[in-house]
Amino acid sequence: MTEEEEIEIIRRTVDGDVEAFGLLVERWQAPLLRYLSSLLRDHQSLAEELAQDVFFEAFQKIGDYNAHRSRFSSWLFLRARSRAISALRKKR
Repeated sequence: MTEEEEIEIIRRTVDGDVEAFGLLVERWQAPLLRYLSSLLRDHQSLAEELAQDVFFEAFQKIGDYNAHRSRFSSWLFLRARSRAISALRKKR
């Protein structure tokens, strides 16, 4: 998926096409889960739970995404990192 295609899918999602967001989930689910797993190490079930939470939050706030500021992946992974850090703090 090119960056232009991704931006078009985001536009469609903002316009109410819920199924379009599924394309973003399909594209980024495995990389996001790997990223969260690397941050959370031995907490695979927590990584899976946080990945779902991150996608849910991204769907809710997709209208806040600005393609001129960052790539979608950066925006998404920053949310994931924040969630992972919060989860690790709670575990301590």
